[in-house]
Amino acid sequence: MELKRWWMKALFQKFLSMLPMGAHVNSAISRMFAGHDSRVDLLTKIVPNLKRHLQAWDIYKGKRLDEITVLEIGTGWDLNTALLLHLWGVREVITVDIVRYVSFRHAVRGIRAIGEYIDRLKMPGVSGNEIESRCENLLRCRTLREITQKGNIRYIAPVSKPYREIESNLVDFWLSTAVFEHIAPADIERILQHMMRVLKTGALVSHIIDLKDHFAYFDRRLPYNHFLRFSEEAWEFWAGNSIAYTNRLFARNYESLFSKYLKVIELVRVEEKQGEPLPMELIDEELRQTPVEEFRIGEVQLVAKKHQEAVII
Repeated sequence: MELKRWWMKALFQKFLSMLPMGAHVNSAISRMFAGHDSRVDLLTKIVPNLKRHLQAWDIYKGKRLDEITVLEIGTGWDLNTALLLHLWGVREVITVDIVRYVSFRHAVRGIRAIGEYIDRLKMPGVSGNEIESRCENLLRCRTLREITQKGNIRYIAPVSKPYREIESNLVDFWLSTAVFEHIAPADIERILQHMMRVLKTGALVSHIIDLKDHFAYFDRRLPYNHFLRFSEEAWEFWAGNSIAYTNRLFARNYESLFSKYLKVIELVRVEEKQGEPLPMELIDEELRQTPVEEFRIGEVQLVAKKHQEAVII
Protein backbone atom coordinates (compact mmCIF):
# COMPACT_ATOMS: atom_id res chain seq x y z
CA MET A 1 0.00 0.00 0.00
CA GLU A 2 1.34 3.45 -0.94
CA LEU A 3 2.39 5.52 2.06
CA LYS A 4 0.65 8.88 1.72
CA ARG A 5 2.69 12.05 2.15
CA TRP A 6 0.70 13.34 5.08
CA TRP A 7 1.03 9.96 6.82
CA MET A 8 4.80 10.32 6.63
CA LYS A 9 4.69 13.77 8.16
CA ALA A 10 2.21 12.72 10.85
CA LEU A 11 4.29 9.71 11.91
CA PHE A 12 7.52 11.72 11.90
CA GLN A 13 5.98 14.45 14.05
CA LYS A 14 4.58 11.79 16.37
CA PHE A 15 8.13 10.46 16.78
CA LEU A 16 9.58 13.94 17.32
CA SER A 17 6.98 14.71 19.99
CA MET A 18 8.53 11.96 22.11
CA LEU A 19 11.99 13.58 22.08
CA PRO A 20 13.11 16.24 24.63
CA MET A 21 13.89 18.81 21.90
CA GLY A 22 11.45 17.46 19.34
CA ALA A 23 9.47 20.69 18.98
CA HIS A 24 12.64 22.61 18.15
CA VAL A 25 13.74 19.98 15.63
CA ASN A 26 10.31 20.14 13.98
CA SER A 27 10.56 23.93 13.86
CA ALA A 28 14.01 23.82 12.24
CA ILE A 29 12.90 21.26 9.64
CA SER A 30 9.80 23.31 8.82
CA ARG A 31 11.94 26.39 8.27
CA MET A 32 14.27 24.48 5.93
CA PHE A 33 11.82 22.47 3.88
CA ALA A 34 8.31 23.89 4.23
CA GLY A 35 8.99 27.08 2.36
CA HIS A 36 8.67 29.44 5.31
CA ASP A 37 10.13 32.80 4.28
CA SER A 38 10.01 35.25 7.18
CA ARG A 39 9.69 38.26 4.87
CA VAL A 40 6.86 36.71 2.86
CA ASP A 41 5.10 35.61 6.05
CA LEU A 42 5.48 39.13 7.43
CA LEU A 43 3.67 40.75 4.51
CA THR A 44 1.12 38.05 3.66
CA LYS A 45 0.19 36.71 7.10
CA ILE A 46 1.46 38.60 10.14
CA VAL A 47 0.73 42.18 9.09
CA PRO A 48 -2.73 41.52 7.52
CA ASN A 49 -3.88 39.46 10.51
CA LEU A 50 -2.55 41.96 13.03
CA LYS A 51 -4.36 44.75 11.21
CA ARG A 52 -7.59 42.71 11.48
CA HIS A 53 -7.07 42.52 15.24
CA LEU A 54 -6.39 46.25 15.47
CA GLN A 55 -9.41 47.02 13.31
CA ALA A 56 -11.54 45.22 15.90
CA TRP A 57 -9.85 47.32 18.58
CA ASP A 58 -10.66 50.54 16.70
CA ILE A 59 -14.30 49.52 16.26
CA TYR A 60 -15.07 48.27 19.75
CA LYS A 61 -12.66 50.14 22.03
CA GLY A 62 -10.92 52.99 20.24
CA LYS A 63 -8.53 53.76 23.11
CA ARG A 64 -5.07 55.02 22.09
CA LEU A 65 -2.51 52.26 21.54
CA ASP A 66 0.06 54.06 23.69
CA GLU A 67 -2.30 53.67 26.65
CA ILE A 68 -2.85 49.91 26.53
CA THR A 69 -1.26 46.57 27.42
CA VAL A 70 -1.66 43.86 24.78
CA LEU A 71 -1.34 40.14 25.47
CA GLU A 72 -0.50 37.77 22.62
CA ILE A 73 -0.63 34.03 23.23
CA GLY A 74 1.31 31.80 20.86
CA THR A 75 4.46 33.79 20.09
CA GLY A 76 5.68 31.09 17.74
CA TRP A 77 8.97 31.10 15.84
CA ASP A 78 9.61 34.84 15.85
CA LEU A 79 8.78 38.02 17.73
CA ASN A 80 7.30 39.87 14.77
CA THR A 81 3.78 40.48 16.12
CA ALA A 82 5.13 41.93 19.37
CA LEU A 83 7.73 43.99 17.48
CA LEU A 84 5.09 45.45 15.15
CA LEU A 85 2.84 46.35 18.08
CA HIS A 86 5.78 48.17 19.68
CA LEU A 87 6.68 49.95 16.43
CA TRP A 88 3.04 51.01 16.00
CA GLY A 89 3.06 52.58 19.45
CA VAL A 90 1.54 50.07 21.90
CA ARG A 91 2.54 50.91 25.47
CA GLU A 92 3.34 47.35 26.58
CA VAL A 93 3.25 43.96 24.85
CA ILE A 94 3.22 40.63 26.66
CA THR A 95 3.76 37.63 24.38
CA VAL A 96 3.70 34.08 25.73
CA ASP A 97 4.16 30.53 24.50
CA ILE A 98 4.52 27.03 25.91
CA VAL A 99 7.86 26.53 24.09
CA ARG A 100 10.69 29.08 23.91
CA TYR A 101 11.44 29.28 20.20
CA VAL A 102 12.61 32.89 19.81
CA SER A 103 16.32 33.67 19.96
CA PHE A 104 18.27 36.91 19.56
CA ARG A 105 19.03 35.92 15.96
CA HIS A 106 15.32 35.38 15.22
CA ALA A 107 14.42 38.77 16.67
CA VAL A 108 17.11 40.62 14.70
CA ARG A 109 16.00 38.91 11.50
CA GLY A 110 12.45 40.10 12.18
CA ILE A 111 13.51 43.69 12.87
CA ARG A 112 15.54 43.80 9.65
CA ALA A 113 12.64 42.35 7.63
CA ILE A 114 10.33 45.00 9.07
CA GLY A 115 12.89 47.68 8.23
CA GLU A 116 12.88 46.63 4.57
CA TYR A 117 9.12 47.25 4.23
CA ILE A 118 8.49 50.34 6.33
CA ASP A 119 6.51 52.02 3.54
CA ARG A 120 4.08 49.08 3.53
CA LEU A 121 3.76 48.90 7.31
CA LYS A 122 2.40 52.35 8.07
CA MET A 123 -0.46 52.70 10.52
CA PRO A 124 -2.63 55.75 11.28
CA GLY A 125 -0.97 57.90 13.90
CA VAL A 126 2.58 56.66 13.35
CA SER A 127 4.89 57.85 10.58
CA GLY A 128 7.39 55.86 8.58
CA ASN A 129 10.17 57.94 10.15
CA GLU A 130 9.03 56.93 13.63
CA ILE A 131 8.99 53.25 12.69
CA GLU A 132 12.43 53.55 11.08
CA SER A 133 13.85 55.28 14.15
CA ARG A 134 12.46 52.61 16.49
CA CYS A 135 13.85 49.84 14.27
CA GLU A 136 17.30 51.43 14.32
CA ASN A 137 17.12 51.71 18.09
CA LEU A 138 16.30 48.00 18.42
CA LEU A 139 19.08 46.99 16.01
CA ARG A 140 21.63 48.55 18.36
CA CYS A 141 20.75 45.91 20.97
CA ARG A 142 23.15 43.04 21.61
CA THR A 143 20.86 40.56 23.38
CA LEU A 144 17.26 39.41 23.17
CA ARG A 145 16.69 40.74 26.68
CA GLU A 146 17.85 44.19 25.58
CA ILE A 147 15.51 44.11 22.56
CA THR A 148 12.51 43.21 24.70
CA GLN A 149 13.37 45.84 27.31
CA LYS A 150 13.72 48.61 24.72
CA GLY A 151 10.56 47.44 22.97
CA ASN A 152 8.50 47.29 26.18
CA ILE A 153 7.95 43.60 25.39
CA ARG A 154 7.68 40.82 27.95
CA TYR A 155 8.48 37.48 26.29
CA ILE A 156 7.39 34.68 28.62
CA ALA A 157 8.18 31.16 27.40
CA PRO A 158 7.51 28.62 28.63
CA VAL A 159 4.55 30.23 30.38
CA SER A 160 2.89 28.51 33.35
CA LYS A 161 -0.55 26.97 32.87
CA PRO A 162 -2.25 29.46 35.24
CA TYR A 163 -0.39 32.41 33.62
CA ARG A 164 0.86 33.40 37.08
CA GLU A 165 3.65 35.49 35.48
CA ILE A 166 1.00 38.03 34.43
CA GLU A 167 -0.52 40.37 37.00
CA SER A 168 -4.24 40.45 37.68
CA ASN A 169 -6.43 43.05 35.97
CA LEU A 170 -3.60 44.11 33.65
CA VAL A 171 -4.51 43.36 30.04
CA ASP A 172 -6.59 45.68 27.84
CA PHE A 173 -6.45 43.63 24.64
CA TRP A 174 -5.90 39.86 24.28
CA LEU A 175 -5.23 38.43 20.82
CA SER A 176 -3.95 35.36 19.00
CA THR A 177 -3.57 34.11 15.44
CA ALA A 178 -3.77 30.41 14.47
CA VAL A 179 -3.34 29.21 18.06
CA PHE A 180 -6.63 27.94 19.47
CA GLU A 181 -7.04 25.21 16.86
CA HIS A 182 -4.02 23.52 18.47
CA ILE A 183 -5.52 23.47 21.98
CA ALA A 184 -7.81 20.77 23.37
CA PRO A 185 -11.31 22.00 24.36
CA ALA A 186 -10.72 21.33 28.07
CA ASP A 187 -7.49 23.36 27.93
CA ILE A 188 -9.24 26.21 26.08
CA GLU A 189 -11.70 26.38 28.96
CA ARG A 190 -8.85 26.35 31.47
CA ILE A 191 -7.13 29.22 29.64
CA LEU A 192 -10.37 31.22 29.59
CA GLN A 193 -10.79 30.69 33.33
CA HIS A 194 -7.32 32.08 34.04
CA MET A 195 -7.77 34.96 31.59
CA MET A 196 -10.67 36.18 33.69
CA ARG A 197 -8.09 37.14 36.31
CA VAL A 198 -5.64 38.69 33.86
CA LEU A 199 -8.08 40.75 31.76
CA LYS A 200 -9.43 44.11 32.86
CA THR A 201 -13.20 44.50 33.01
CA GLY A 202 -14.20 45.64 29.53
CA ALA A 203 -11.02 44.24 27.94
CA LEU A 204 -11.33 43.29 24.28
CA VAL A 205 -10.48 39.86 22.88
CA SER A 206 -9.73 39.02 19.23
CA HIS A 207 -8.73 35.54 18.07
CA ILE A 208 -8.22 34.41 14.48
CA ILE A 209 -8.63 30.62 14.35
CA ASP A 210 -7.77 28.34 11.42
CA LEU A 211 -10.36 25.55 11.05
CA LYS A 212 -8.60 23.67 8.26
CA ASP A 213 -6.63 20.43 8.31
CA HIS A 214 -3.02 21.56 8.70
CA PHE A 215 -1.72 18.46 6.94
CA ALA A 216 -3.46 19.84 3.83
CA TYR A 217 -0.91 22.68 3.78
CA PHE A 218 1.78 20.00 3.39
CA ASP A 219 -0.11 17.73 0.98
CA ARG A 220 -2.08 19.95 -1.40
CA ARG A 221 -4.01 16.97 -2.75
CA LEU A 222 -6.03 16.76 0.46
CA PRO A 223 -9.38 18.56 0.88
CA TYR A 224 -9.05 21.44 3.34
CA ASN A 225 -11.24 19.58 5.89
CA HIS A 226 -9.78 16.14 5.22
CA PHE A 227 -9.35 15.44 8.96
CA LEU A 228 -13.13 15.19 9.38
CA ARG A 229 -13.13 11.72 7.83
CA PHE A 230 -11.60 10.26 11.01
CA SER A 231 -13.22 9.17 14.22
CA GLU A 232 -11.92 10.83 17.38
CA GLU A 233 -9.92 7.69 18.20
CA ALA A 234 -8.34 7.50 14.73
CA TRP A 235 -7.47 11.19 14.71
CA GLU A 236 -5.88 10.80 18.14
CA PHE A 237 -3.56 8.18 16.63
CA TRP A 238 -2.45 10.47 13.79
CA ALA A 239 -2.36 13.85 15.50
CA GLY A 240 -2.74 13.31 19.23
CA ASN A 241 0.64 14.78 20.13
CA SER A 242 2.12 18.11 21.14
CA ILE A 243 3.42 18.91 17.64
CA ALA A 244 0.65 17.88 15.24
CA TYR A 245 -2.50 18.32 17.33
CA THR A 246 -5.53 20.16 15.95
CA ASN A 247 -8.85 19.94 17.77
CA ARG A 248 -11.23 19.92 14.72
CA LEU A 249 -13.70 22.25 16.44
CA PHE A 250 -16.23 24.15 14.34
CA ALA A 251 -17.04 27.86 14.51
CA ARG A 252 -20.11 27.23 16.67
CA ASN A 253 -18.00 25.21 19.15
CA TYR A 254 -15.66 28.15 19.71
CA GLU A 255 -18.59 30.51 20.13
CA SER A 256 -20.08 28.20 22.76
CA LEU A 257 -16.79 27.84 24.68
CA PHE A 258 -15.96 31.54 24.74
CA SER A 259 -19.53 32.54 25.61
CA LYS A 260 -19.19 30.78 28.95
CA TYR A 261 -16.74 33.45 30.10
CA LEU A 262 -16.92 36.40 27.73
CA LYS A 263 -19.55 38.35 25.84
CA VAL A 264 -19.03 37.39 22.19
CA ILE A 265 -19.82 40.47 20.13
CA GLU A 266 -18.75 39.26 16.68
CA LEU A 267 -17.94 35.94 15.05
CA VAL A 268 -16.66 36.51 11.53
CA ARG A 269 -16.94 33.30 9.51
CA VAL A 270 -14.58 33.18 6.51
CA GLU A 271 -15.76 30.71 3.89
CA GLU A 272 -13.00 28.59 2.39
CA LYS A 273 -12.62 29.28 -1.34
CA GLN A 274 -9.59 27.10 -2.10
CA GLY A 275 -10.66 23.67 -3.27
CA GLU A 276 -13.65 21.50 -2.48
CA PRO A 277 -14.56 20.13 0.94
CA LEU A 278 -14.48 16.45 1.78
CA PRO A 279 -17.61 14.77 0.33
CA MET A 280 -20.29 14.44 2.99
CA GLU A 281 -20.43 10.65 2.66
CA LEU A 282 -16.74 10.42 3.67
CA ILE A 283 -17.09 12.53 6.82
CA ASP A 284 -17.11 10.57 10.07
CA GLU A 285 -20.66 9.60 10.95
CA GLU A 286 -20.66 11.38 14.29
CA LEU A 287 -19.27 14.61 12.82
CA ARG A 288 -21.81 14.41 9.99
CA GLN A 289 -24.49 15.62 12.41
CA THR A 290 -22.96 19.12 12.27
CA PRO A 291 -25.00 21.73 10.31
CA VAL A 292 -23.83 21.61 6.70
CA GLU A 293 -22.92 25.33 6.56
CA GLU A 294 -20.18 24.76 9.14
CA PHE A 295 -18.21 22.60 6.69
CA ARG A 296 -17.51 25.53 4.35
CA ILE A 297 -15.92 27.70 7.04
CA GLY A 298 -12.12 27.72 6.86
CA GLU A 299 -11.40 30.42 9.43
CA VAL A 300 -13.10 32.50 12.09
CA GLN A 301 -12.31 35.72 13.89
CA LEU A 302 -13.91 35.77 17.32
CA VAL A 303 -14.25 39.16 19.00
CA ALA A 304 -15.45 39.38 22.59
CA LYS A 305 -15.38 41.50 25.75
CA LYS A 306 -14.92 40.72 29.40
CA HIS A 307 -18.13 41.87 31.07
CA GLN A 308 -18.60 43.02 34.65
CA GLU A 309 -20.25 39.79 35.74
CA ALA A 310 -17.35 37.61 34.60
CA VAL A 311 -16.43 34.90 37.09
CA ILE A 312 -12.82 35.10 38.31
CA ILE A 313 -11.17 32.01 39.74
